Amino acid sequence: MKLLARANHFVSSVSKFITESRWRHLFTAGLVLMSVLIIAGILMGNWETLVAFDWQITPIWLLIGLLLLLVNFALNAWVWHLLSDKLVASHNARFNIKVWCYANLLRRIPGTVWFVAGRAMQYEKIGVSKLRVSILSGIELALILGAGLLTGLVALPILILTPAFQETLKGSWLLIPIFVLVGLLLHPRVLGKLWGRLGQSDLQEQPTWRDISLWVGLFVVAWVTGGLTLFSTINFVHSLPISEFIPILGIWVVANTVSVAGALTIGGFGLREISLTVLLSQIVPAPVALVISLLMRVIWLAAELLGALVSLLL
Repeated sequence: MKLLARANHFVSSVSKFITESRWRHLFTAGLVLMSVLIIAGILMGNWETLVAFDWQITPIWLLIGLLLLLVNFALNAWVWHLLSDKLVASHNARFNIKVWCYANLLRRIPGTVWFVAGRAMQYEKIGVSKLRVSILSGIELALILGAGLLTGLVALPILILTPAFQETLKGSWLLIPIFVLVGLLLHPRVLGKLWGRLGQSDLQEQPTWRDISLWVGLFVVAWVTGGLTLFSTINFVHSLPISEFIPILGIWVVANTVSVAGALTIGGFGLREISLTVLLSQIVPAPVALVISLLMRVIWLAAELLGALVSLLL
């Protein structure tokens, strides 16, 4: 409990810094500008690779990829609303989605604490403690990983049949303990007891298997739309038959699970980009894999910018 108290104090300190009304809009504008600069930096830093590549551009695929990623974001935002509605009695969908969009842009800052603090500072205005928001963010992460496991189970057998992937995924068994822990955490009884132990005894209604199944199901759909985004991005520069979608979905799940389990860097490549490049190089030439990873980063940041715009309009 002392560790939780210290974490809560740290989140409080960070959120206090960005909750001052006179700084809020400037802070948001700064984040938007930073994202634009990151996009420019990625393109300029890899300019030689981009120029040397034999482009076979099909623009419609890039638009499809962006639209699919926006659907992915919408699904994630809606599940956050459902969680907030059920577990912290925040019933205003507009407010919950606004918070999700705003905090999502804070992922560009190194360290998860900024992302959690961004949520905490908004919910504090309606009387929800920072500790509760921090725990809720942890539950959300567990749901995402659980849904990723279910999605990956569809694609992983196909990937394992490929010798190159057997070597690439050789250390993936290390993620098994994480998924076991996630499964235990998502059990309704365990979740309810954990919530009570942490002092959140005011929970009016325990989450049921139906609730958890709905949350996980929506996240599974979000994982699939993410895989479709990657598939569309590949087809933007390199024609790929629809029969390759399941392996691509598996690549998306593995790369993002690795990035969630570790820490993303703000500049250059993050763990997601490294994983995507390595895994995609088993299907397409390595330079193409590099370009696709860059494009996915740019599309992701573009979607986050649109999400930030939504948060300002809501």
